[in-house]
Amino acid sequence: METVITFDFETYYDTDYSLSKMSVEEYCKDPRFEILMVGTRVDGEPVKVFADAATSLRDIHKQYPKAIWLAHNCHFDGYILEQVLNIHPWKMSCTLLLSGYTGWAQKYGRSLAALAPLVSQAKGDYLLQTKGLRFNDFTSDEIKQFARYCERDVDITYRLFFSIIPFISEDIRDFVDMTIRMYTMPILELDVNLLEKYKQDKLLEQEQARLELQRLFNFESVESFLKALRSTASFSKMLSSLGVEIPMKFSEARHKKFEVTKGLARALVDKTEPLTKEETRQLGSYLKVLKDGTSIPALAKNDDAFIELMNSDDESVSLLCNLRAENNSNLGASRADALMAIAQRGSRLSVPLTAWGAHTGRYTAGTGSHKSSDRINLQNMPKRNRDVSLRKAIKAPEGYKLIAGDSAQIEARVGAWIAGQYDLVELFQRGEDPYVDMASYIYGVPASEIQDKAKVQKDPEYVQMRMVGKVTMLSSQYGIGGNKFSSYLLRNGIKLDPDPEEHLSQARYINKLYNDKYAFIKGFRSQCDNLLYSFLNGTNPLTFTQVPLKLPENYGKGSQAWLEFPSRYKLLYQGLKSNYDDKTAKGYLSYESWEHGKRVTKKIYGGMLFNNIVQGLSFELLWNQGVRINRKYKVVSNVHDSWISIVPESQVDEAKKYIMECLLWTPTWAKTIPLGAEVIVGDTYEVA
Repeated sequence: METVITFDFETYYDTDYSLSKMSVEEYCKDPRFEILMVGTRVDGEPVKVFADAATSLRDIHKQYPKAIWLAHNCHFDGYILEQVLNIHPWKMSCTLLLSGYTGWAQKYGRSLAALAPLVSQAKGDYLLQTKGLRFNDFTSDEIKQFARYCERDVDITYRLFFSIIPFISEDIRDFVDMTIRMYTMPILELDVNLLEKYKQDKLLEQEQARLELQRLFNFESVESFLKALRSTASFSKMLSSLGVEIPMKFSEARHKKFEVTKGLARALVDKTEPLTKEETRQLGSYLKVLKDGTSIPALAKNDDAFIELMNSDDESVSLLCNLRAENNSNLGASRADALMAIAQRGSRLSVPLTAWGAHTGRYTAGTGSHKSSDRINLQNMPKRNRDVSLRKAIKAPEGYKLIAGDSAQIEARVGAWIAGQYDLVELFQRGEDPYVDMASYIYGVPASEIQDKAKVQKDPEYVQMRMVGKVTMLSSQYGIGGNKFSSYLLRNGIKLDPDPEEHLSQARYINKLYNDKYAFIKGFRSQCDNLLYSFLNGTNPLTFTQVPLKLPENYGKGSQAWLEFPSRYKLLYQGLKSNYDDKTAKGYLSYESWEHGKRVTKKIYGGMLFNNIVQGLSFELLWNQGVRINRKYKVVSNVHDSWISIVPESQVDEAKKYIMECLLWTPTWAKTIPLGAEVIVGDTYEVA
């Protein structure tokens, strides 16, 4: 194996200047930035700590030009190396990212402190004592203590990496390097003028909406109106005044409080002696809690009922709910501000992505250290048929083009293949449009007619038909119910009928049509349910005939539930257990994971397991495609199923052909999956 240089920077930080409050790029470009020391280890040699980081690291880089540079959070350490010190390693790696691949991130967390016990080490907390100290503020003894702390971090990172390395392929190592380089070697440029115009347009739109509603509800000032938007009680009153029945949802926290309060109230009611004045007061407060019940208004931006209100025919209701969903800020304007700040610091746009960040292995937005994703989540920017101004403000350097290689309907293709829904597989093989096919089945209109009038003539009625087919295919595969499907349609701007009840009725009917048409997909969801219960009960798991997943052998009750993908990435379901929901009087399964430094409990059922399998296997295909593209044309970003590369203008035709070949490449286990792809060329991020 190549030489591995493990390195770790220690830098100045303070209460208001730290990675908990700033992005890596912002932190490193700040005038307060200072490297205090750097620890290095060349292969298994003793760790060395240097105060003169630049000179020492340049010497090491010169001595080992083809080495892998390893850090725990290489988005941070690698950014300093490349953007501050102008040292560009052959390849980089990161134990924080690899902790997602190994499953450690789900079991223990991603931090070095959480992972250190795996190699029988303890990270220590000396760093806390260095807050606010410049290098010249340390005594000689403190420098020695700090150096030992730095040495330990390097040693832990080195040990973690070499406990992983026997299990990872060269492709996985290249995938990690590619992901880091999207951040540490930014290419994308920013158009400040377009960003400023976009910001002002968004602020103007929001201000006009606020003024209109402020007048409607007779608020004297913008401040009082914004305060009312933030208050659930006041917001509910505004909705009620518009004739809206406030939607409610079950609250686990309210339910727990209700049960405790019920017991306390019962104890007071059952007392034989007269209640004291204080006990009478307490009983009154308990009865108020019991009167409130176990439900709360369903007015969060992700609540299905609230989404329906956001898409209401009543413009005042829709406008009011959309303003609340903005959380009294302006997401578009905030993003524009963040992008302009990057440009004003003289930076190109680093793309923050965490490999194996999601449970299924997919990317999540962020670098693993900064939860706000640099305040610019490139994976959910407005696109194509909506406002694309932000994307247009992100552009290729002069003399280059951006090429987006998109894997068409990859989850639908993989899902059909896994479930043995061969009529759908054959439809993909013939190159036909599955959304048109579904629309034809729903409306009883020939597919050729919908294809021509929707995609060629752009007839609104037929465009709507195809869109209904598309939303049906994208949402129903994993077993969504009729009610949620109804909300999903509204979320995508589709109303099947002006009457809400009729819209719901038609949505339920279409949902049933999907399950009737694709019975094998429905059946596979049931197989997934059976698999979960075989895990739970300690019986031997079922074996899927087509799915290239490895399952535990001789599985026993209480063992770890998992499924292993061809890359050896494991879908973990630790702590799988059965639960009972008092509200619905139904049982459900759950498992535990570790997210954002907290242990969380998640529900799991057959449809969700099917989703996990499909998403996981789809991303196995996707990251392999990205790695192959990157070996010839630098990948600068990823947006779900699309890889965005930077290509010299003179090489566009050659690059398009090569990228298409990469998108249609499959590993041995996936040779019969009918993949499809599209390649788009442009000057801006609008291609993504």
